[in-house]
Order: sequence, then structure tokens, then C-alpha cells
Amino acid sequence: MSAESKTNDDKLALAKQAADRERLLQHYEVRYNRRTNEPELVMKNGMDLEAMPEKDVQISVFTGIGIIVGALYLWNFQEADLTEVAMPGAAFNFTTKQKEFYVDAYMNWVFLIASCLFLPTVFKLRAIMKHRPAFELRNVLFVWNMIASGLSGWAMVYVVPELLEQVDKFGVQGMLCKVEYCWSRERIGIYVFIYQTTKALEWIDTALLALRKKPMVFLHLFHHIVTMLYCWHAAFYSSTADCTGIWFAGMNLVVHFIMYGYYGIMALNIKAVNTFLRKISFMITILQTVQMVVGTYILISATLNCEATWTRNWHGVLFCGVMYGTYLFLFSRLVIVKFTMSKEMSKKKKKDNNCLLYTSPSPRDRG
Repeated sequence: MSAESKTNDDKLALAKQAADRERLLQHYEVRYNRRTNEPELVMKNGMDLEAMPEKDVQISVFTGIGIIVGALYLWNFQEADLTEVAMPGAAFNFTTKQKEFYVDAYMNWVFLIASCLFLPTVFKLRAIMKHRPAFELRNVLFVWNMIASGLSGWAMVYVVPELLEQVDKFGVQGMLCKVEYCWSRERIGIYVFIYQTTKALEWIDTALLALRKKPMVFLHLFHHIVTMLYCWHAAFYSSTADCTGIWFAGMNLVVHFIMYGYYGIMALNIKAVNTFLRKISFMITILQTVQMVVGTYILISATLNCEATWTRNWHGVLFCGVMYGTYLFLFSRLVIVKFTMSKEMSKKKKKDNNCLLYTSPSPRDRG
């Protein structure tokens, strides 16, 4: 190749790079990161590139319509009975607090609107981040996860001992039907009430995933929207029918105390600690699966033994059955996938070590 030809090729390459840079800068501008002083591309006015995919719009609309239709049906044909169910003379009444918060303060409308807006907000945030650099948010992750773990642990300390005391006193099946007793217990009522009303805070997890441009699996989105909806529904119906909510809250608080603590420590990115935690991470998935198994058993026991569970809350039984059944399937599949991957990695590691041993030169060969 002649020197002249090479010069022409270099000029064409430079011209192409300049054209690509010009095209890129139509939508982006260069800004410098305040912390690292590294240049970053930031979108200018790219609303056309931030549009939600059609599939996300369809899912959001379908889910929103489903939530509204379900709520309208319940309010018109299955009005909640939030009359007092506490024991005579009890200092605390759970259903009275439910009525004051959800009905008298119109918080039922707040949770309805928030539920309908959850998916479109998440999908829109994901679309906005598609053409932007991901946030690291390591410090935010640590603080948020440790706060969530601390709050779960705080409530767990009150709910779990009370649950075990009631089981010891009446038995598992016996305590499930004693609504007037279990919801008169102040420690149970206050912390289960707080647990129910703060499930929307878990949506912070989803927002952080979107900002960090991490994949959002179906299990994550389904879990966060459905659990919040069920707690909202249970606040109106389940609390006057049986005591299953104490089991569901108690188990979930234990799991979240461990799970959020795990993610909080992982966010510190201490290599030796993270390596160890990754090896035992499957235990959290197993713990979540056990929660679903026990939750399904508790639901079936209450339905078979407590008359009010079906007569007052048949729609809640179906809702909870579908929810726990889906969770059980998804978490069980996740356990199998993780176990299979762990086994395959172990085999691969063993094979690689054998190959290394086989091909490694002897001391004599090394000279």
C-alpha cells in the first residue's frame, strides 16, 4: 500500500469518527463526574428515546385496570366489616386502627393510586435510564438495606415472640381462629399494622435496580406489587376473619431482616466477605421458599378450621392462594436453578483443576 493511499484511508477514518461524534452529540453532551472528574455522556432532550416500550405500556394498562376493577368490586359487593373484634375491655383494637387509617384518613385511595402507578413508573424510569450511564449508588444501597434490615428486625423482636406464645397457648390451628384474642394484643397489632402500611417502601428496591440498570426479573416485579396489594386487601378483610396475618408478617420480617442485612453488607464490597456471602446466598432463597411452604399450610389450615376465613374473606383466600402458589413455584425453581448452577460450577472447577494437574510440567520438565 502506497503512502498516499494510506493517508487517504486515515483521512476517511477521521472523517467517519467526526461524523459519528457529531451524530452522537445531537442527543448527548459531555459532562464531568463531580467525584471522579471523568467525562460522561448525558442525554440532552431525548424524550423520543425515553419512550416506554409498547409491551411495558400494555402491561401497565392491563395491571392498572385489573387493580381498579378488583377494588370497585370489593367496595360495592363485599364491603369490609371493620367493627371491633377485640376482647371486651381490651386496651387496643386492631380493626379500629385499620378503620381510622384506611377509611377515615382516605389512605385506601392513596394505596390504590400508588399500586396503579407502580409499574408505569418503574418502566418509565427504566426507559429513561436506557440511554444514560448507570448509577453506582453503593453508599445509598448500604444505607437503605441496613435501614430496611433494622426496621424488620425491630418489628420481628415484638411479633415473633408473641406469635410463638400464642402457638404455645392454643396450638397452630387453635390460634388461627381466635381473632378476638390475637388482634387485641397491642404488640402484635401495632407492628403488624406498621408492617402492612410500609410494604410500599420496598418499592425503593425496584427504583434502585432501575437507576443501576440491573435486570428486573418477573419474580421481583410480581412480588413487590402483589405483596403490597395483598397487605392492603388483608387490612380490610383478613384481620376480621382470622389470625393468618400474624404468621405472614412474622415470617416475612425474619426473612427480610436476614435478606436486607445480606445485601447491605454486600454493598460494602469487601472482597473476602462478599466471597463468603456468595457461597451461602442460596440459603436465603431456601429460607424464602420455606416461608412460602409454611404460608400455604397456614392458609389451608385457616380455611379448613376457621369458619369466618371463607365466609368473610373467600376472595382473600383465593388471592393469597394464587400469590403463595406462584411464589412457591418461582422460588422453588430459583432454588433448583441455583443448585444446578452451583453443581455445574463445582464440576467445571474440578475438571479445570484436573486438566491443570494433568498438563502441569513435572519438576524434571521444569529443569
